[in-house]
Amino acid sequence: VSSLPWFHDLELARHGVEMIHPELNVCQLTSRGQALRIYLDIERTCEALADFSRRDAETYRRIHDEFGPTLEHIVSVESMAPPLPASVRRLLLERSRPGRRALETEEQSPREFVERHFESPALRAGLLYVCIIREVDINAPAQGLLVPSLIASRQKAQLCRGGSASLARGLAAAVAERGGRILTGASARRLLVEDGRVVGAELEDGRTIGARVIASSLAPRHTFVDLLGPHCPDPLARGARGYRYNLVGPLCGVNVALREPPRYEAAARHPDIERAGLTILGLDDPEEIYALYEGRIPTLASIWGTTPTAHDPSQAPPGLHTAFMWQ
Repeated sequence: VSSLPWFHDLELARHGVEMIHPELNVCQLTSRGQALRIYLDIERTCEALADFSRRDAETYRRIHDEFGPTLEHIVSVESMAPPLPASVRRLLLERSRPGRRALETEEQSPREFVERHFESPALRAGLLYVCIIREVDINAPAQGLLVPSLIASRQKAQLCRGGSASLARGLAAAVAERGGRILTGASARRLLVEDGRVVGAELEDGRTIGARVIASSLAPRHTFVDLLGPHCPDPLARGARGYRYNLVGPLCGVNVALREPPRYEAAARHPDIERAGLTILGLDDPEEIYALYEGRIPTLASIWGTTPTAHDPSQAPPGLHTAFMWQ
């Protein structure tokens, strides 16, 4: 979050928003008591991965080094700019080595990329599990850049000091400082259209809000079919109606207040795992993930979560802790 342009443009740090970047970013604890560890530092990560496969540790380092320029000059830039026509984009990417690497890789699915490059079942499972956490279908084509981008990125999972509400308060302060207004409990009924342009929105309570620009973060069907309705061009409406949602993703979550933080047996060998930014429990093999996509119940019920108070004691009374887990 803290590396994204909007974080700096809105001066969120000035509004009291502080992001915590745990050094041990992800820890995957298998049912056999092993700890697969991903650090911010690539050297420590590769050393930890070598416990599972020396070949995979070398491959991980190579992908980290080779995809760095692709992430910096292609993936990151495209994520913050309007999309180009496919033919124009291809011509531009073919001019550089990072661009050609992007074209070679992006047509794969995350599953294809992981199976092609890594041999350790635990590492394969962990990388694909992170895709699921990000609500990306591991079998979806044209998502091949996700896994190498995760590996090459210097910015990984972060926590907001004071909890996610602190980030919301910072955003609200930045909006208010610039003359903006946030309406809560105000659902939109429809978008208002004049001469083929969206000019505002009508709320459920009958109020109308005019605007030069409307930005919607709602699902495609809700935005284009329900709110835009008859004003939506037929091709766009058909695409929105046919939009396929990811069927595998976080199902439920548990938030707990604790008298002490969780303790892990593997901490006897790796004490730092009790301060991991993200902990995945009970994930051994990618077959457990494939089962979810095939409608089968996996052998192990894996969960993921963290203990925020291991990094930010302010999120609980003195001496107490909080944790959450998702499945």
